[in-house]
Amino acid sequence: METDTNLKNIILSIINAGIDAAKPSKLMRDKINYSSGVLSIDDESHDLNNYDKVYVIGFGKVSAAMALEIENILGSRISDGLIITNSTDHSELDIIKVRIGDHPILDDKVIIASREILDICSKATQKDLVICLISGGGSALFELLPEEIKLKDMQELTKLLLHSGASIDEINKVRKCFSSVKNGGLLKFIHPADCVSLIISDVVGDHIESIASSPTFYDTTSFKRAYEILQFYHLLEKVPVNISEFLLYGLRNEFEESKATSSYKSCLSNIIIGRNYESLLAAEETAKQYQLNTIILTSKIQGEARDVAKVFGAIILEISERNIPVPKPACIIAGGETTVTVKGQGIGGRNQELALSTLISLKESKTKFAFASCGSDGIDGVTSAAGGYVDYKMWEVINNKKIFPNEYLNNNDSFHFLKAVNGLIHISPGQTNVMDIMIGIIN
Repeated sequence: METDTNLKNIILSIINAGIDAAKPSKLMRDKINYSSGVLSIDDESHDLNNYDKVYVIGFGKVSAAMALEIENILGSRISDGLIITNSTDHSELDIIKVRIGDHPILDDKVIIASREILDICSKATQKDLVICLISGGGSALFELLPEEIKLKDMQELTKLLLHSGASIDEINKVRKCFSSVKNGGLLKFIHPADCVSLIISDVVGDHIESIASSPTFYDTTSFKRAYEILQFYHLLEKVPVNISEFLLYGLRNEFEESKATSSYKSCLSNIIIGRNYESLLAAEETAKQYQLNTIILTSKIQGEARDVAKVFGAIILEISERNIPVPKPACIIAGGETTVTVKGQGIGGRNQELALSTLISLKESKTKFAFASCGSDGIDGVTSAAGGYVDYKMWEVINNKKIFPNEYLNNNDSFHFLKAVNGLIHISPGQTNVMDIMIGIIN
């Protein structure tokens, strides 16, 4: 393998290979075919000759890139379309219109654009097909709130959840209960047209019911479960009054609400076309090109970032000392999504905090290692970075500059720590969104 001085470049190369494998330009060209009017997606086929019009709608961080590919595939067969994203990189789109909203906090631009999507859906008849492009971030980038819930209420609820340490699955379980389009609710507006959803997964386990809060898939999410999540994270007394009252009303009328929603749960297909594990396989292939012994640990990493870091630190030490579970020179590969319970006043993100915490966990070790964690969407928290990189040589910089890593960690200020040691990772946002990629190299 290469010398230690190139560890960062090697890790970035491995991460970029994983991201490239999950870009819509590759996923949709590899998995979708359109010939003689028949649209084939993986093992499914839909004869578009049976439809008068085809509409394309979508929402999420990667919806613009997905829309470009579906335009390239279907061309003029698309009658109309609109997607909502948080990226401005959509200049090549021709038929499908684009609206920009904020993420991760819902804003008024999203509310307005969502109504435009619903207007398109209302035009669709039983002789039409609606193709829905869904990617991570869709929960914040598509919304129709019940009359009782104001925008500021939902914004406050989301902020509380994001800072609580709750997982994205838990956050979405709560958000579903305060929406008219999540949890299969969009199908009410698409009906009686047929619907096919193409999905890039950004959730652990690739559960359709969690991705973008499942607008075209109904599950048994309940007000009772939402109440339990808010209670567990001590948020019941902090949520806005309108949220609390709506939640209590939902608890009293759970059964009737469930019946009303599930009556529209029919959808031709919800097809996941991209997932984290495929990125990990591509990352592993690139790691092997550097003559590294590789192991994919899991694509289902969850938990508090600083706790997960202790596990990565332990694995790195085990490889260093005993060549278990893979011999040196080794590359450990993992994916998933950690969480951060924010208590300090600093800035950072789950990937940056994971990198900083992993470095701290190996402070007393003489192991020659490098570790990085990166958001595949190019965004980590409310920072300009996508993630963080650390290695064993940073301790010399830390000592020379008299930097105290634990102080940064306690203040949730991983961004400024990594900036000081040249450990920030920057990747262009909007390319894909299949959770996070974590890479460790041990010499």
